[in-house]
Amino acid sequence: MPEERRQASWHLVEEDGTVRSAGAGFAPLFRRLPGGRPAAAAADRFPEAAERAYSVVAGRRSAFGRVLPSALKRRADDLIRRRA
Repeated sequence: MPEERRQASWHLVEEDGTVRSAGAGFAPLFRRLPGGRPAAAAADRFPEAAERAYSVVAGRRSAFGRVLPSALKRRADDLIRRRA
């Protein structure tokens, strides 16, 4: 995947190699989470809303980052580092 595309969004790569990005990745992600089936069904049923939700959150990453606890951010950084 070209660097520009990779940096433009978050991406979910499925076992078969299918790449889903932005709101299109919500339903398959939620299906993998415990208790995520209702959210997956909503994302499948309302794909435009999933894309809008992604855009709203992505456009405010800095604001969300400021309110997240430091311990949570460190844990996420550690997980990313271990899987890289």
